[in-house]
Amino acid sequence: MSQSALEAGKAFLTENATKPGVITTASGLQYLVLTEGAGKSPKATDTVVVHYRGTLLNGSEFDSSYGAGREPAEFPLNRVIKGWTEGVQLMREGGKTRFFIPS
Repeated sequence: MSQSALEAGKAFLTENATKPGVITTASGLQYLVLTEGAGKSPKATDTVVVHYRGTLLNGSEFDSSYGAGREPAEFPLNRVIKGWTEGVQLMREGGKTRFFIPS
């Protein structure tokens, strides 16, 4: 099962890379800027406050900071998965970006 999930993820990223606006970094992280921020970009050692929604390839949500009574998450950027550490540093305050993080 894990091999088929890995192959599906690779196929998704290969196709996704051809879509307009999707940028792929050297590490394989893909992102799409939805709203450009105007503030400064964080460093890996900064603590950030963000709203987020995590979904699987099939679209099912596995985690989210949205919802009734939920507040944005706050965390040290260098204490989360590598894709987040890399991607959030590419953003500017006030921006909104969709990340496609390889396994």
